[in-house]
Amino acid sequence: MRWLSRTVTGLALLATLSNGCGSTSSDRLVLIFEGWDGNGITQNDVVTSASANVDVVAHCCMLELNGSCLPQNFESITPTLINATFRNNQASNIRLEGYTIRFDNSLSGLSDIQVFPQGGIKDLVGGRCSNLADRQCAIDDDCALASAVGSCEHSSTTVNGITLIDPSAKEHVNPKVFGQTVPVTVTFFASDPNQSFKTVAGYSVVFDDFDTCTSSTSGA
Repeated sequence: MRWLSRTVTGLALLATLSNGCGSTSSDRLVLIFEGWDGNGITQNDVVTSASANVDVVAHCCMLELNGSCLPQNFESITPTLINATFRNNQASNIRLEGYTIRFDNSLSGLSDIQVFPQGGIKDLVGGRCSNLADRQCAIDDDCALASAVGSCEHSSTTVNGITLIDPSAKEHVNPKVFGQTVPVTVTFFASDPNQSFKTVAGYSVVFDDFDTCTSSTSGA
């Protein structure tokens, strides 16, 4: 039986975005997913730019003399966090509203996870003129002045600490996939006052009984 996890505030928003412009070539030109990383995140799970080792079994880190294990001596099963970096190629800012996660293995025991916090997640900054810091731009011509020639610069925006897998989902992972590489598809939804966007990113995870008793890690 597949388990459905919903960390959602506002499912109506998902419906609105899904029925908007969809995943068009325009989406892919405007909202660009640039990559994953675990920089600056200290956690039990090992997270890299391509994959994550995800601990889903809390085993005992220290036995008592009688062989029993006190509750406080079990591993902590914590959320798996990751950073995602985007580039917004249009002039105005785009609001990242939320995302869905699909585990592309029918044996995983998990169905789609949906995360749409109230108010969205973060603004993805659009283009700005090099000669006029407050002027929005999509192309260099938007920065033209009689006295100076500027360029339109699009910077990357990193969203830190996105929850990839929460402890509730970890409880439902099917042991049949332990040790296997499970492909993951993450779909991000965003919008500005006039239209909606989505972009898709791939990733992979390995679920298993990893020993995290001795240390936590900082990703890369």
